[in-house]
Amino acid sequence: MMHYLFLFLSIFSLSSSLLAVDAMTLEEKVGQLLVCHFHGEMANEEARLLIQKHHMGSVIYFGWANGLQSPKAVLDLSNSLQQLAAQNRLAIPLFIMIDQEGGMITRLKHGFTIFPGNLALGESQQPKFAKQAAEIMGQELKAVGINLNLAPVVDINNEPLNPVIGLRSFGSSPTQVTIFGKEVLEGYHQAKIITTLKHFPGHGNVTVDSHLDLPVLNASKEELEKIELIPFRELANQTDMIMTAHLLVPALDSVHCATLSPAILQGLLRQSVGFQGAIISDSMVMEGLLKQSPSVEEASIQALEAGCDLLILGGRQPVNEVMHELSAVQMGDVHQAIVQAVKQGRLSEERINQSVARILKLKHTYHLSTQALQPTQAFANIGSASHQQVAQQIAHAAVKVVQNHLDAPINLKDKKVLLIAPQELSKEIKQTPFPQLNEQTTSLFFIYDQISPLETEQLLDAAEKVDLVIVFAYQAWRYPQQLATIQTLIKKYPLTCVFCLGNPYDASFFQQAPYILNTYSPTLPSIQAAYDLFKNSLRF
Repeated sequence: MMHYLFLFLSIFSLSSSLLAVDAMTLEEKVGQLLVCHFHGEMANEEARLLIQKHHMGSVIYFGWANGLQSPKAVLDLSNSLQQLAAQNRLAIPLFIMIDQEGGMITRLKHGFTIFPGNLALGESQQPKFAKQAAEIMGQELKAVGINLNLAPVVDINNEPLNPVIGLRSFGSSPTQVTIFGKEVLEGYHQAKIITTLKHFPGHGNVTVDSHLDLPVLNASKEELEKIELIPFRELANQTDMIMTAHLLVPALDSVHCATLSPAILQGLLRQSVGFQGAIISDSMVMEGLLKQSPSVEEASIQALEAGCDLLILGGRQPVNEVMHELSAVQMGDVHQAIVQAVKQGRLSEERINQSVARILKLKHTYHLSTQALQPTQAFANIGSASHQQVAQQIAHAAVKVVQNHLDAPINLKDKKVLLIAPQELSKEIKQTPFPQLNEQTTSLFFIYDQISPLETEQLLDAAEKVDLVIVFAYQAWRYPQQLATIQTLIKKYPLTCVFCLGNPYDASFFQQAPYILNTYSPTLPSIQAAYDLFKNSLRF
């Protein structure tokens, strides 16, 4: 064991990671390129198979797979996984990564500080908030053993009907996205967290979700240079990783999506943009990618040929109404397929070595370790009042009244109020003062994305019995039944106020409402900010 420990220390003290690669077997090298997920709240046999048998050097966390029910649970999970890595021949520490963008993409929810997302940050018009939020999120990630965040998103949301970016973007202006993206990078780096710009070359101007199909970005090279590529060109030398988009851009490559395109990854990103860090794929089980390849194994080999350094095998996607994910055995099959591709000469070992060197260099630069983390003061500060105060400041700075035709003040003391909200946000709504607008008469009615005719009828009956209706719309533009129901409410009951908690595009469908408010975020701080502004507006 002492021999292996000495070898590990030697590897991570070398200035050239290429020399470290020479100490590794081909199977160990390929393992470093793969990002796996497993089911369990602690290291188990499935995790052991991935990390020790298949040498996988990275793990990604998901709530549906790993619980993530408390900061202590996440810390224990991280320590148990690094312990598995410590028992490997070379004891190379793991990248432990997560999608913790803030807003709608928040994997750590229990006990952690919940921040409004990127669009809310952009709407605040205060870049300092972006750095503060990232630094706090980074401190909380670091304290539980997560060393890599798949953030920030720097896609420019210049398509209102974009189903996958939307609130995840800082806005529709390349300048604004670049400014806020830079602040986020600085915040994470201050917290010693590895960063990832995504999704290259830009996922904001499409109407197809790459989880479900292959989007096509029909823009000329000149248009791409003026919009989509600006944040990547400006920030490439300030990030550790860049994530590829499963996106077809005919002006750059008419055949291959970005993840599988040497022209986009080697030609544009490496040579033209000059990015020298690690290129990481989006999840390899997304339909947008698999539309271009017969299997995950083949797609993985093609992605490495194109220039990816890390491949995310973790994740799950709906396929024919069933959630599909790779099992540990299937991820092992991907590992073996890549090993065989090298042995058969399709992939050169030199190509593999280049990626492994980038990965080891990054692990060394950030002083990653397999040693168990102990709870620190940073751990004690997770979800603290001071952290939540920053989140609340951001939410208040972002929330806006779009229109107000109500007479103020309004006395709600003896009025009957009906709150209508999406079922998926019921927990957040109930934690705000909204249900207590009027203790005697306020009632809640939760609806699903696809509201049925019966539910619509029940809703209209309930609205008929009250004096004021407050509707919380969340991505209503995506669900025709929900949209029509809210429009009917506005038409039939003039005192119907609409709070748009998601895409601000929703507001354009409700212009007949006397009161419209945008939060640009579905998080608890943003809903609380909506309450405060509503109360201020109407002085009740």
